[in-house]
Amino acid sequence: MSDIAATPQTGGRRYRALRTGVVLSLLLLLVGFVSIVWTPYPIDAINVGAALQEPGAAHWLGTDHLGRDLLSLLMKGTLTSFIVAAIAVAFGAAIGIPLGLLAAHWGGLADQAVLRATGFLFVFPALVTAVLLATVAGPSEVVVMAAVGLVNVPVFARVARGAWLERKAVDYAAAARLAGLGGWDIVVVHLLPGLVAVLLAQATVQLGVGVLAEATLSYVGLGALPPTASLGLMLKDAQSYALLKPALMLLPGAMIVLIVVSVGLAADGIRGMLERRSGANGADRGAA
Repeated sequence: MSDIAATPQTGGRRYRALRTGVVLSLLLLLVGFVSIVWTPYPIDAINVGAALQEPGAAHWLGTDHLGRDLLSLLMKGTLTSFIVAAIAVAFGAAIGIPLGLLAAHWGGLADQAVLRATGFLFVFPALVTAVLLATVAGPSEVVVMAAVGLVNVPVFARVARGAWLERKAVDYAAAARLAGLGGWDIVVVHLLPGLVAVLLAQATVQLGVGVLAEATLSYVGLGALPPTASLGLMLKDAQSYALLKPALMLLPGAMIVLIVVSVGLAADGIRGMLERRSGANGADRGAA
């Protein structure tokens, strides 16, 4: 009885997590996109005479050490974080997913080659990759995109390979083959829907990782450079004024945490709904 009662409760929590995460993520994304057409002040508007002002009617969140409006910087920094993370995810998925699917489909030497190549890429974290790229090309957002994107390649390759092999082996795919369905019909009807859902959940996770990586790499000087606004760059600039004005560090830090948590809630909700659907499918097959 308790197990039966726990299932809807767990499903309800996962749905609420998904809803909360998606709503928060969309709101934060909206804040970033609004900055394309409007910010209270230009982010490159330096006014040393208005430096380190407290929040007020003119500057709702105050100003930084150069007199720049903190709300404007937060809005632009949020946009930078989302764009860099999204491009890095797209880059990793565009290379990793086809590699994983080809490895799962062909098997044999192709599978071993992909596994070894992705294992090699796992050795290099984003920071090491960014250092190598920055040495050649100099620090920039492009370096962050490339570094995080390369780290995403083996993640998506392994997830796509595992999900494809798992779904090829399930009972309903085998039954479809016995029923005379062709390979393409099995792929479209039985394999792709589940695969897309799994990869969407992983992409959501990697989006949060990308936001955190962008902030970290910009903080250590390998990412965005002035006059580009970045949450990590705001943290770096605020180091010398942390005791004098803690808000300079607290605001971008809180925004990074909020983005990562909201995206993480969405990913957890998607993953929970996948598990619930898999459990329901398994129960249906068992009853049949």
